[in-house]
This record gives sequence, structure tokens and C-alpha cells, in this order.
Amino acid sequence: MRTNVEILVFRVGETILGVNIREIKEVLGESKIYPLPNVSEIILGNINVRGTIWVLLDLKRILLGENKDGSKKKYFLLTKDRENKVAFLCDEIIDILDITPGEIQRIENGNKKAKSFFLGQVYYNNRVIPIINLKKITQTDLDKLSEINFEEIIR
Repeated sequence: MRTNVEILVFRVGETILGVNIREIKEVLGESKIYPLPNVSEIILGNINVRGTIWVLLDLKRILLGENKDGSKKKYFLLTKDRENKVAFLCDEIIDILDITPGEIQRIENGNKKAKSFFLGQVYYNNRVIPIINLKKITQTDLDKLSEINFEEIIR
């Protein structure tokens, strides 16, 4: 029996992305960010969620190389990674798609290294939505992340 896959669709800057909802422990509304000194630009700081400290990563910086912050409302995607308490910043939660695994298509464009950070892509509202693998990002050295060109995939 095939089970459906739920994809959380969200916005980072002007880019619309998806993530398998099984990778997300919780979506949290805005919270205070505690900046950290002498860390990668990808790390925005720490957030405290009910007494647990999470490292907050900037998906906009990772994927787009941008640090422009034009959005007023922020959301935090808390991952289910048991080894690391990692959250990702996003600008808007758009939808949750209930799709079959067959609706996820391979990403054809982009370099092989960048494509390895995505599970595939789906069509939503006449758009192609790349489905990012957040677990792979959390398990990759941050300096190496900044060297990867994701633009061909997400633009």
C-alpha cells in the first residue's frame, strides 16, 4: 500500500520551496533570536523553545547567498534531527500538499552536488516547487554549504 507524502510549502525571500513534513518537528511563530559571535553568516543565532536551545540557520543565505531581510513575519522550522537541534528561518508558510510519491519528479537542471540537497520537485499552482532535504543540510559542514550553487534549481 502506498502512503501519501505531505509537503509543507513555504517561502524564503521570493523563493517557494517544499519540505517533507516528516522532517519537521514543529513550525514556530516568531521568537527572540540570540546572536552568536564569531560564527558563520549562515547561523543567525540561537532560539530558546521551551527551555531547549536550537541553532537557527538562514535558508535565504544558504540557498540564495542573500542576507536581505524584507519580510516582517518570520517562522521557524524546527527539524526532527535527533543529533542536532537545528531550526531554519522562513518568511511564510503557504500550504501543506497531500501528494502521492509518484507526483514527486526528479530535478533535471542544476549541478549534481546541488541536486543532492533536494528530494525532487512537485507542481503546485502552475509552479515547480523544489523539495529540499533539510536533514542533508544539517549534516553538511556549513563552510561547504556556502560553496554550492543552488540558483539553477530554485530560481
